[in-house]
Amino acid sequence: MWARCEIWELTRTVCDLARHVAPTKPLRSLDALHLATFVLARRKLEGLELVSVDSRLTDAAASA
Repeated sequence: MWARCEIWELTRTVCDLARHVAPTKPLRSLDALHLATFVLARRKLEGLELVSVDSRLTDAAASA
Protein backbone atom coordinates (compact mmCIF):
# COMPACT_ATOMS: atom_id res chain seq x y z
CA MET A 1 0.00 0.00 0.00
CA TRP A 2 2.80 2.46 0.78
CA ALA A 3 4.81 1.93 -2.37
CA ARG A 4 5.14 5.67 -2.66
CA CYS A 5 4.54 8.62 -0.35
CA GLU A 6 4.69 12.31 -1.26
CA ILE A 7 4.28 15.50 0.73
CA TRP A 8 2.01 18.02 -1.00
CA GLU A 9 2.29 21.70 -0.25
CA LEU A 10 -0.68 23.60 1.19
CA THR A 11 -1.15 26.14 -1.60
CA ARG A 12 -3.75 28.78 -2.38
CA THR A 13 -5.16 26.41 -5.01
CA VAL A 14 -5.65 23.67 -2.41
CA CYS A 15 -7.31 26.12 0.00
CA ASP A 16 -9.62 27.51 -2.68
CA LEU A 17 -10.64 24.04 -3.82
CA ALA A 18 -11.22 22.93 -0.21
CA ARG A 19 -13.94 25.57 0.13
CA HIS A 20 -15.90 24.09 -2.78
CA VAL A 21 -14.77 20.48 -3.13
CA ALA A 22 -17.86 18.90 -1.54
CA PRO A 23 -20.65 21.49 -1.31
CA THR A 24 -23.34 18.96 -0.37
CA LYS A 25 -21.21 16.98 2.10
CA PRO A 26 -20.42 18.41 5.55
CA LEU A 27 -16.65 18.12 6.04
CA ARG A 28 -14.38 19.42 8.76
CA SER A 29 -11.75 21.89 7.59
CA LEU A 30 -8.81 19.47 7.64
CA ASP A 31 -10.86 16.83 5.85
CA ALA A 32 -11.76 19.36 3.15
CA LEU A 33 -8.06 20.19 2.74
CA HIS A 34 -7.22 16.48 2.58
CA LEU A 35 -9.89 15.91 -0.07
CA ALA A 36 -8.85 18.95 -2.11
CA THR A 37 -5.24 17.76 -2.10
CA PHE A 38 -6.39 14.30 -3.18
CA VAL A 39 -8.46 15.74 -6.06
CA LEU A 40 -5.50 17.78 -7.31
CA ALA A 41 -3.06 14.89 -6.88
CA ARG A 42 -5.38 12.50 -8.71
CA ARG A 43 -5.08 14.72 -11.79
CA LYS A 44 -1.32 14.06 -11.83
CA LEU A 45 -1.03 10.54 -10.46
CA GLU A 46 -2.91 7.88 -12.39
CA GLY A 47 -4.56 5.24 -10.23
CA LEU A 48 -4.40 7.27 -7.02
CA GLU A 49 -6.91 6.12 -4.41
CA LEU A 50 -8.07 7.79 -1.23
CA VAL A 51 -7.88 5.55 1.83
CA SER A 52 -9.71 6.61 4.97
CA VAL A 53 -11.81 5.13 7.75
CA ASP A 54 -13.86 8.35 7.86
CA SER A 55 -17.07 7.64 5.95
CA ARG A 56 -17.82 11.35 5.53
CA LEU A 57 -14.51 11.79 3.73
CA THR A 58 -14.85 8.71 1.54
CA ASP A 59 -18.44 9.64 0.64
CA ALA A 60 -17.31 13.14 -0.35
CA ALA A 61 -14.41 11.70 -2.35
CA ALA A 62 -16.76 9.43 -4.27
CA SER A 63 -18.68 12.46 -5.50
CA ALA A 64 -15.67 14.75 -6.02
